[in-house]
Amino acid sequence: MVVTRLTRIISGSAGLLFTPRQIAGPLALAVPDNIPSQVMQRYADHYHKLDVWTQAGVERGLFLTGE
Repeated sequence: MVVTRLTRIISGSAGLLFTPRQIAGPLALAVPDNIPSQVMQRYADHYHKLDVWTQAGVERGLFLTGE
């Protein structure tokens, strides 16, 4: 898996490739490496809306449909 290989290359213990604007639902992409499903669900339910990096990207118009 690509995420696993990238995580190991940077000597990480866990990694995640995801769509920043939508973490859950039919258009979402979330590929975790060594992250428990309970943690993923907790993030989607609560912490995703608190993600300052995503909020800043949206405010600056950096996340556009199709890009």
